[in-house]
Amino acid sequence: LFIVSNIVAQDPYIMDGTSDGLGKYGYLEYDAVTYSHLNRNTHGNVRHLGARWWVDGGSGGSEYVYWTTPNDNNWQCNSDNGAYKSTNDYNPGDFGGEWQIGADCYVSVYAEYCDGTKNPNGGSGTGYNEKQFQVIDVDNSPYSGVVNQVPDGDGNCSSDQLVAAFTIDPGSLSSLSLKRFWFKNIGTAQEGTDIPNDGFTVFYEPYTGSETFDGTESNFKVYGDYNSNSTTNNEYGNDAVTASLNGKTRFYVLLCDINNSSNGTTVDLVILNDGISIDPGLNGKNLLRVNEANITNNSIGLPINMEKFKGYADKDANILNWSTLTESNTSMFYVERSESGKEWTSIAKVEAAGDSYMKKDYQAIDRKPLSKAFYRLRMTDKDGRYSMSKVISIERKEAGLKLNAVFPNPNDGNFVVNLTSLPDSDGQMVLVNALGVKVYTKSLSKKGGTYIEKINVNHLPDGIYTLLIEQNNTVITKRVAISK
Repeated sequence: LFIVSNIVAQDPYIMDGTSDGLGKYGYLEYDAVTYSHLNRNTHGNVRHLGARWWVDGGSGGSEYVYWTTPNDNNWQCNSDNGAYKSTNDYNPGDFGGEWQIGADCYVSVYAEYCDGTKNPNGGSGTGYNEKQFQVIDVDNSPYSGVVNQVPDGDGNCSSDQLVAAFTIDPGSLSSLSLKRFWFKNIGTAQEGTDIPNDGFTVFYEPYTGSETFDGTESNFKVYGDYNSNSTTNNEYGNDAVTASLNGKTRFYVLLCDINNSSNGTTVDLVILNDGISIDPGLNGKNLLRVNEANITNNSIGLPINMEKFKGYADKDANILNWSTLTESNTSMFYVERSESGKEWTSIAKVEAAGDSYMKKDYQAIDRKPLSKAFYRLRMTDKDGRYSMSKVISIERKEAGLKLNAVFPNPNDGNFVVNLTSLPDSDGQMVLVNALGVKVYTKSLSKKGGTYIEKINVNHLPDGIYTLLIEQNNTVITKRVAISK
């Protein structure tokens, strides 16, 4: 009995394992590239394989074939029976104007054999096992809203904690959403030690070209230990994002919470290589081929962790004290003051130790204090970098209206009044004669504090007068004798 069996060769294909380049992706970032692993399957006498690309950006389409690299030519013709070979990276420039955001890319496999023949279709048109990919743009151009310094990390997300920004643009593609997002801090702040596991929050909104963060945007959390990710590799992400990409979308990354140990460390964020996935998948793949990209565009300092930064109201000034446990390459402390906590002015500077491994105490004095003021410290390094302290406030409890002295008394109609009054409050001094008639009136200074008023009433006749000082329902009286 003879059995005749016709075995049909299985066609070549694009491999799609985690190390196989193009095949593991569904989407391609506009500026990114990668190679293809092409498997000959059960085809024999293969000289080389080619990744045949057809890119359609809406202008008729463009074709280009990337053959397995030259040193792999003559594959089985030289008794090499390896299962697969690699192409060079594709080049977006090979497709001219067809390579654009939102373009469809169709990639299949050509085979050329040792006898010079090509399949399928003699090496024209669609090849074996075609896959579809789509082009999306991720733009990390500098965004003006990113801060240079994070003043605090109190768990509340505000614009002064905006540390990175970028956009994702699907072009004409619709019904897409961000599925997965991962980034890494390449600054000196460490995951867990300086930045809590859930310290970052990502906000997003439609791109308009004039959008600014205000905290009302949709948002999602990223985590340092998401899905058992290492808690010490400075990577943060979320694999279960559902951020809609209905057109170009702006993303903001905020560092909303930091640990006390941050002590002047830095944040500098990069999107991880292949750190983005998109829904729905193509070819069963959601991954976007995206290069590592810096989305901070500068190194952002975190607050200094001092042993203390405190202040108190003295008689005529506010006293500010602070201490550091160690310093490295420090240059100067600048004391900054604000009436509102938003706009800051430098009011003093104190030279720093430079390099120190022991406790150092510092002091600055605000000799023109406000009734309530906010203070912070800007510590600069010799290389021009700086870090900020926490913010403290001092509210002065004024003693109120007080008459300190009248001299000389008796006098010839020229005398001096030493008094303390409240700032920003209406008040007056009145001199009354024995008949109760007002013979002199003067308004109190709006500046308040302790000061001297010179009185000249030498035109008045000799006699006993009453000086009345009034402010905020407080009246102080003093008998004044004029005798020339």
